[in-house]
Amino acid sequence: MPPDDRVGMAQMIVAFLGTAAWVGGVLILVVMATLPLLENLADGNRR
Repeated sequence: MPPDDRVGMAQMIVAFLGTAAWVGGVLILVVMATLPLLENLADGNRR
């Protein structure tokens, strides 16, 4: 395996991890923002 291939692989892995972390962070923010709304809806439906 030439060094160029290894550098490309490392860059791909870093890019993938960065994207996964970014998507995960956005998902967590969305969940945190919507959980109170969902709980309020559930409370309203129960009453």
